[in-house]
Amino acid sequence: MFYKKIPLLLFFVPLFAFSERIKFSLDTETGEEETVVTVPLEWNEKWISGGTSETYNHELARVACVLSDSAYCDVEGTTRSLVSNYVSLGVKKSDIELHYDINYDAPIIGNNQAAHSFANVHLKNGKDLVFIVIRGTTRNANEWISNINISDTSRTAQEIHEGFYYTELEIHKELIYYLLTHKLSPENTSFLITGHSRGGAVANLLGQHMSDEGYFSKENIYVYTFAAPNIASKKNYEGRDYNFIWNIVNPEDVVPTVPPCREGWDYNKPGHMLSLFSYWTVTPGLYEKEYLPKINSWFNKFCARDYYPFKIGTFIPSIITRGLTGFYETVDGYYASRLRVSKKIEGLFWKLFPARGKELDVDEESGSASRLFDKLAATFNEQTNGLLDYSAFAFSDMHSCKTYLSFMLSFDEKTVFSDLGSSQIVLRGNYDCAVFNSKGDVVVRVLDGILQFSSIRVPVGAMYVPGVTVIGLPANDDFTVVISNDSLLPTIISVAVEHYDSASYLVESFHRINMYPHRGMVYTFSAGKITLSQTEVNDKKIRSKPARRLADAGGLNPGDVFRIQPEINFNSDFNFGYGMRFGTRKLYAGFLLGHSVTDLGHSVDLSLGGGHQESLYGGIMFDMEAYSKITCALSKPEEVSRFNLVPELRLSLVYKQFHRVQFFAGGVFDFKIKDFNTGAVKI
Repeated sequence: MFYKKIPLLLFFVPLFAFSERIKFSLDTETGEEETVVTVPLEWNEKWISGGTSETYNHELARVACVLSDSAYCDVEGTTRSLVSNYVSLGVKKSDIELHYDINYDAPIIGNNQAAHSFANVHLKNGKDLVFIVIRGTTRNANEWISNINISDTSRTAQEIHEGFYYTELEIHKELIYYLLTHKLSPENTSFLITGHSRGGAVANLLGQHMSDEGYFSKENIYVYTFAAPNIASKKNYEGRDYNFIWNIVNPEDVVPTVPPCREGWDYNKPGHMLSLFSYWTVTPGLYEKEYLPKINSWFNKFCARDYYPFKIGTFIPSIITRGLTGFYETVDGYYASRLRVSKKIEGLFWKLFPARGKELDVDEESGSASRLFDKLAATFNEQTNGLLDYSAFAFSDMHSCKTYLSFMLSFDEKTVFSDLGSSQIVLRGNYDCAVFNSKGDVVVRVLDGILQFSSIRVPVGAMYVPGVTVIGLPANDDFTVVISNDSLLPTIISVAVEHYDSASYLVESFHRINMYPHRGMVYTFSAGKITLSQTEVNDKKIRSKPARRLADAGGLNPGDVFRIQPEINFNSDFNFGYGMRFGTRKLYAGFLLGHSVTDLGHSVDLSLGGGHQESLYGGIMFDMEAYSKITCALSKPEEVSRFNLVPELRLSLVYKQFHRVQFFAGGVFDFKIKDFNTGAVKI
């Protein structure tokens, strides 16, 4: 009977009593004024009043992401999406406090400020909820300068990023004043703190501060950050519980990885780290067929174009942090550098983002340089099928709040995040290398230690950084790495493997091992999926014909590569020569012009011929060359012929250290033939 079901229905009513569908509005980046996109989302007060901040709530994170994106709007404009979204959440306009009118000339804090807002709503359970939304960096040089203010005051490593720290202190003071003026008690109030990029970093610090001071219960502090950079050294929050902080990052995004957490740099973020999925962490083929269309369904609404992913996972952020820590081993070293990098970057920010009301001066010379750059960019785009344009969009999209929002709105909690890591192979020495994917296609090739950029195929990433070549491999596919060298003697090649987590942070590096390939033997090992479960490289040696077949399949025949190389030489007879050689190592042609330094204007010579280069060990080569040298006396004695032909043999030992740059020393043997060139001019 129906009446028997009534108590059961009444039991479920309280569960949904506070749930409602809210339509949020967001400004678009389509270039059209007053264009907004409506985003319908679920809102339930029980997430705050009956939930726990230490449990991730995807619906609450979506709302936080919408508010973080709304913070970028012009609150004085006609759309005023931030204010309208607060009102949609039940906030009275009288309870909204906007701090967007910032004076960067203020003493002490100066550039260390951020636009932010406070709003509060009285919940149905009698408690209050305060929203704290902190805006990320806009086209504003002051806040960009604060972003790179790691520790400008002391110029040494500190426990907390200085720029973010002083910004948080100012917002914290204003928050206390807001609570006092609105008569909100810490015991009876919950807080939703959020922000994107710089705003996320400050939001993280604010959540920590409120938890540490003891007036606010961490169970009532909900912090959701997006693309937040690192804010403090690990020792700053070691042993402290900040499980109410949820840091959501895009593994392709560089910003969440700086300042670095690598080598002598120890910066990170407290709380949980949640990584969005990437091309490296989903089943191959599924990303473009299913996932990317869903992302674009939202991204197109926000930006009127498709999303541009890099498709090489954590590789770009890891390479940038590797380069930074390789150049500056510590924060102290960064500030001690004579290059004064931070000051140069500040000057660049002022050029990119001049103060409001001041236009960037462009003189005729810089305008010409700009036109030249445009021509070079157009040429590069033509030759690389639009790579430069694509990269420009991809660098913008990897950090955009619209990107984070498109991911969050398109997928549920189980799909949108991934904890799958990746690996990188670090190679040092003079070697040849090919990486094959599971289909047997070459996705990276290195010849003579020189990375062949044209060979790189997505999803693999590769880059040459000072001294080493780094190859990044996803863990969602299988790869085979082949290392060879066409030297006569075994050559030492250093190989190391590094593990990275899903958020682009270095987890561990294997001890470096040495391989000894030569003309009759190559090394091979598996990578990709298997690498993350390995603690050492399990290499195999392949010899003779199978080794040659494997090297041929990978295109590892540096002796067949056509090159054009200039040459400058000087010999013990004070002859100065310069010219060009062109061809392969196996066989090349060359020409040289020469003259005597001590007898200028009296004679010149022209040498035409060719040679062969043999690899002995690593970068040590041996050249055998034969030339026909034509000598011409410009001012001559009567008994000497003006022109003479001298056969010449050159034997050289070559050291190839800087890739295409070679240094050589050798002997030159001139052959004088009786009754043929006995009157040759000595040059």
